[in-house]
Amino acid sequence: MSLRLDRTVLLAVAALVAFAVVASGCASDGSSTDRHGAIDDFVDEAPTNVEELAEARALAEEALQLFEEASVQAEKTQGHHVDARQVADDLWEAAGVARAESDAAWQASQVTWEAFTTAQGNAAAAAVALTEAQQAAAGPLQVADDLRAAADQARALADESVLATAVRVPPGDRIAGGTAHTCVILDDGGVKCWGTNWSGELGYDDQVRRGDGLDADSDALGEGVSEMGDSLPVVDLGTAADGTPHTATAIVSGSGHTCVILDDGGVKCWGTNW
Repeated sequence: MSLRLDRTVLLAVAALVAFAVVASGCASDGSSTDRHGAIDDFVDEAPTNVEELAEARALAEEALQLFEEASVQAEKTQGHHVDARQVADDLWEAAGVARAESDAAWQASQVTWEAFTTAQGNAAAAAVALTEAQQAAAGPLQVADDLRAAADQARALADESVLATAVRVPPGDRIAGGTAHTCVILDDGGVKCWGTNWSGELGYDDQVRRGDGLDADSDALGEGVSEMGDSLPVVDLGTAADGTPHTATAIVSGSGHTCVILDDGGVKCWGTNW
């Protein structure tokens, strides 16, 4: 299109130059006939030149229209370019933020890993310390166990000694005597005592002698009053948790006192307590 426009313009310029040359030539030789002939020739060709000029103008307007459309399109393209550039800038900024967050997360993971490693080291040290403490305590614990076993053995021997002391009479005899009193374990485990009772060694919570046949007040020979057998009371040994009376399993007497081992392993004594 631009080549066609240039050709039209050149034709128009050439026609004007030819007209000027013809006119100047006619003027120089003074021939009016030739001058008029040249002008007539130029006029004959003028319509053709005008049509080409009109066509050139139409082409130029079309070219201008296309240029304006191209400018609008270029402006749109420029706008799109600006938008794309803005999007690219936003993406770049977001990428920078994401990179910063990634770096921060990496630093945090490093700190966490260091803390975990330190905790593992502390746990290992604590395990070693615990093992050492257990090993160190093993000796004292063994000594304590040995002492406890020795104490249990001594207690058992002491219990056997008490039983051996209490049961001074041969097995099967359930009787013990002091200086002036005697006590016996009955078949049902009850205890009865008789004799002098100066210190309460009979266990009846009094100082009344029993079993000598004398009146307790006058020391005179009693008349038909028996103090033995069913008339002799049973010593009160107390009651168990279920309310049943305690019984005796072993008995021993001193000069003025008596002691028994009860059915629950307890011990009761009465009489002198110097």
